[in-house]
Amino acid sequence: MVMDHSLEAAVTSVYESAVNGGTLDSLPTEQLKATKKLAEETEVKISFARRMIQGRIDTLDLDPAQLGAAKSDEEISLLKSAINSQAGQSSFGRFVDADISQEQIDQVEGELSALIVEASARVKGEVSEEVREKQALIEVEHYLSGLRKKVFAAIDVINAELVVRYRTEPAMVDSLLNRFLDSGK
Repeated sequence: MVMDHSLEAAVTSVYESAVNGGTLDSLPTEQLKATKKLAEETEVKISFARRMIQGRIDTLDLDPAQLGAAKSDEEISLLKSAINSQAGQSSFGRFVDADISQEQIDQVEGELSALIVEASARVKGEVSEEVREKQALIEVEHYLSGLRKKVFAAIDVINAELVVRYRTEPAMVDSLLNRFLDSGK
């Protein structure tokens, strides 16, 4: 996908540092931890974006009669509570602390809008607006899945490097334990 969005830039930066760059062993531990934190924050944004896209795809798949079915405030409230009660359930993916700020949500929504417009422009042929939108959403979901896989690969490499450091440098583990114990006071 041709674009210059911050999610892709963040993924590329982290991935190049961790996987293709091969320079992790030369990074100071604090910088390595900062890179891991950036990768995890990026993964949260990508996961949020994928859930938004998947929800829109699911909405397009609904029968129009179903869309108008929930008319009362009580029915809408029941739907919201059902969705919220499932939000904490685990899936087959990695556990991700989905703490995302309104600013990050706005950024992701802006990027999603641009991605959808770009993908819609690539849909070929005479198709209905609904089909065009669904094809664009599916393309964007595949794109985001690819970014997410790259972020996971980077996080795995960073974690492996941190494990090596903790095993070979016992002072680091002692420092971590002391920080943990001090924070409990």
